[in-house]
Amino acid sequence: TKMNFVSYETAVRLKEAGFPQPKPMFFQLWYSPNGESEIRLPYYISPLFGGASMIYNSVFAPTAPDILRELGSSFSMFFREEDKVFEPERESVFIVTCDSLFVKPNIHENPAEAAALAWFEDNGK
Repeated sequence: TKMNFVSYETAVRLKEAGFPQPKPMFFQLWYSPNGESEIRLPYYISPLFGGASMIYNSVFAPTAPDILRELGSSFSMFFREEDKVFEPERESVFIVTCDSLFVKPNIHENPAEAAALAWFEDNGK
């Protein structure tokens, strides 16, 4: 579902900030350069539909595991329902934390967006 990936805006920010743009593979989501369409693999990787060349200049939309893999083992994610401490106005949130006491938790309803917030902070972006 859409909640498994970052938004187009976040995907662009990640790419511009140096987040790795992987080789196109099955089950990935890519946005067209202008954000008007989504390219879901494997459908578009077929030579009949332009093959991998359709990915050229597109923007990779990572999932939370994609981002957490780049952050490393000192980061972890957990889910909280009805969080009265961090986000009382939201019913449920995903929280990405770091082993370091000096890194604030990154909170969002979308797990990929929570992980992206942590990546931006960890990379000074």
